[in-house]
Amino acid sequence: MKRKEFKHLFLLCLLLFYAAPVPAHPHVFITPEVRMIKEGDVLKEVKVRWVFDRMTSISMLEYLDKNRDGLPDENMVKKISREVFPALSIYGYYTFISIDGGENMEINPKNFIIKIEEGETVIYEFEIPVGQKMNTKVSVYFEDEEIYTAFDFYPGNFYVTDESGGKAEFGINEKESAHSNIVEAVF
Repeated sequence: MKRKEFKHLFLLCLLLFYAAPVPAHPHVFITPEVRMIKEGDVLKEVKVRWVFDRMTSISMLEYLDKNRDGLPDENMVKKISREVFPALSIYGYYTFISIDGGENMEINPKNFIIKIEEGETVIYEFEIPVGQKMNTKVSVYFEDEEIYTAFDFYPGNFYVTDESGGKAEFGINEKESAHSNIVEAVF
């Protein structure tokens, strides 16, 4: 083989076998809804509701509603509650909460349930106990860089229930995270 042919073959092999990182696109879309439960200067808990997109819901319904009665199969819900949802703990349940600009808190959800709405939309709901004092700001965001889940934010999907009568203003901070919007509640 001549030197020139070898060089071309070598370059071709480099092109064929070089695995360059490729930006991925999401495969699952979730619209999160959040309700912060506050009493005085304590954030008691955060209630989270994930509304899955139609395509993902259709795929999930094959397993969740095999008899097509519009209700999740109890055995499948138990299996997801015991095995699938807890496995998301290594990703922090894709949920990040910080109080007054501090570090993101550890997420330990409770009361996980699965719902099917209108016979075609799968919804996960869970609660995150917090019980921490706060001054003025709570930041919440959802992010997944590995399994390609996109979280579609709508400011109208974030609420505060203040048992002591206070109010919050919501804003979206697009600057602090390259992959997601951070919803901030300012009290």
